[in-house]
Amino acid sequence: MRITVNKNKIPGDPRSAAETSGIRVGTPAITARGFKEAEAKEVGELLAMAAQDFDAKKGDILERVDALCRRFPIYE
Repeated sequence: MRITVNKNKIPGDPRSAAETSGIRVGTPAITARGFKEAEAKEVGELLAMAAQDFDAKKGDILERVDALCRRFPIYE
């Protein structure tokens, strides 16, 4: 269970579309699990933690992702 993203162009970025400048987090994956606003905010916090210092925070990030996935399983 991990956070999955893909590279995408950020709207308004003057660079070419071939030079991706951001990431896209697909909301269908989290809404399919039943995440609401609070869980979406937590996903954002986890993404920020991973972007800022993944190596130091990896354990905490993985624990929190696992806890979210256990609270909101795909199949019941």
